[in-house]
Amino acid sequence: MKYDEFAQLISQGFECFFYVNKKKYWISNNEDGYYLTPERQDGAFAYQEFMTGDELVRNARIDGKTLKEWWPQISDSFL
Repeated sequence: MKYDEFAQLISQGFECFFYVNKKKYWISNNEDGYYLTPERQDGAFAYQEFMTGDELVRNARIDGKTLKEWWPQISDSFL
């Protein structure tokens, strides 16, 4: 899958999980927004929240990098 296809699917409500540096992340949504959520660590439940899928694709960060910058690694989750 190409990054642009992934971004379009997310903007349309696609939910998925993927790995970055062996850590699992989820992209999900509900009537309140869109979320990028890392795997729980030590009972902590941290997430990034966005109003739209497009906003998530543009503004979500993992270790300071965008999803597009991480795409070569993320794309391995969709093979």
